[in-house]
Amino acid sequence: MKSQYKALIVGAGPTGLTVAAELARQGVDASEFLIIDSLDEPQKLTKGTSLVPRTMELLDLYDGVGKRLSEQGTRWTCVNFHSENYKFTSIEFGAELKRLTDYPFFCNVEQWKTELELTTYLKARGVQLTRGVALESFKDLGDYIQVALSNGQEIKVDYMVACDGAKSRVRKELGIGYTGTTLKHGSVGIHCSTDSKLPSGIDLGLFYSSKGVGYMLGLPDNTMAIALDLSEEEERGYVTKELDSHGLPYLLPIPLEEIEKLIQERFNVEFKAKEVVWTTRFRVHHRLADKYSNDNRIFLAGDAGHSSSPSAGLGLNYGVHEAVNIGWKLAFVINNLASPELLKTYALERRKEGERLIKSLQQQQDSAELTGIAKYIRNIAMYTFVNFVPGFKAKRTRIGALTSIQYGGDLTLNYGKSTATTILAGRQLSPMLFKKLGLSPSAIKGYTAVIFGSKDDKFTNELKRTGVVGMVKVAKEEHYKDFQVQNTAVLLVRPDGYIGYRADSLDIQSCLGYLKDNAFGILSEQ
Repeated sequence: MKSQYKALIVGAGPTGLTVAAELARQGVDASEFLIIDSLDEPQKLTKGTSLVPRTMELLDLYDGVGKRLSEQGTRWTCVNFHSENYKFTSIEFGAELKRLTDYPFFCNVEQWKTELELTTYLKARGVQLTRGVALESFKDLGDYIQVALSNGQEIKVDYMVACDGAKSRVRKELGIGYTGTTLKHGSVGIHCSTDSKLPSGIDLGLFYSSKGVGYMLGLPDNTMAIALDLSEEEERGYVTKELDSHGLPYLLPIPLEEIEKLIQERFNVEFKAKEVVWTTRFRVHHRLADKYSNDNRIFLAGDAGHSSSPSAGLGLNYGVHEAVNIGWKLAFVINNLASPELLKTYALERRKEGERLIKSLQQQQDSAELTGIAKYIRNIAMYTFVNFVPGFKAKRTRIGALTSIQYGGDLTLNYGKSTATTILAGRQLSPMLFKKLGLSPSAIKGYTAVIFGSKDDKFTNELKRTGVVGMVKVAKEEHYKDFQVQNTAVLLVRPDGYIGYRADSLDIQSCLGYLKDNAFGILSEQ
């Protein structure tokens, strides 16, 4: 281990591994950053299981990790909603997803497999994980961070990304609040095989009852993941008298026989576990860090920044999105392609998405807990919206697939007038459109200019001089419609596949101004 690094990544879960993968993809030498984890070996735990289409697209940046995981997991395209003993509606996503992505499905795969695929990618690039080493303390000294590790070594790092989970030591040491709610009663989860006939098959089933929320979904090897919120009565005898920091009792393990009984009563099915892979006890938190950075050199990502119900399956997915976002920006700074000012856009972009996530999940939790006449009104309203309100299913599909994310702020500029309606700055450029141009998103490292209608090389030569922009000149007019272009246009696509800049004119000063204004320091020398 060296005494000085450009970056330290704390935590080797999916988020930390993705940050490291993005640094490696962007050409940061493996000797320039360090990834540590307190565990001596990776845990073979089910944990976060659901990958949404946009996350699989992002993981494909790392030599097809998303595709390989989709082949290892179970695929589903439907959510079934149950109330007490009946299914009251369902949402089918498949048809809409086929228009949006090459992954027209959601994928359930155990978290340890995601970690294994990312670790394999890193090892192939000479990146070694430092396991059995924890962060002991740190001080941000302005020009660098002084870090003490559990192995007794002290190191200096320029930047630190905390991917150390919901109980993040880094977040606590920084004094950043973790605002939100914690459900009063605990939950129980089980991953097992069973011969019992279950009501949702491999699709996601959400079950609302007077005792709490439950879900079940199919996993590889004919296994199921099932989780239940417990009522006070159900939890009695499986909590301690001692209270935690939230003023709630600590959770105790529940015997398998009792878990089986709870599942039978909650889902109104005969249930017997055949082979148990994993069981867990947990509390549902809907919490968001007050800040995603210390405004200088330290950044929070994954559960260190937000905590949400596993029934939504979005915690891991948001962590991957955050990792790619901070990863490419940090790489640009390390590689001297941008000034540190670029890093401020990470918190501006991603915390807003975290805020939307927590707000949405809290609303869903409140809806799930309705009783009496309010519960029946909810069921009727959901059935009506799903089946009769135009555009509702399509909108819910885009939200669930995380293809509707739209960034604003400093890195987003729609310049001048445009007839485009969806291919706009702030939104992702679908890999399906990349492929129509004969491009692979994984091959794109810096910004990429997609240019329509250029008659000479002056425009492209000026952009090439920046050193941060690659070129794609679109010659086939058949592609103009796909990109919502009439005559001329330029799109500057970020390394994470989101459009940073769009103009329906070839205005070189506007393009250069966008890059210069957004802290790409190399331009200041020109």
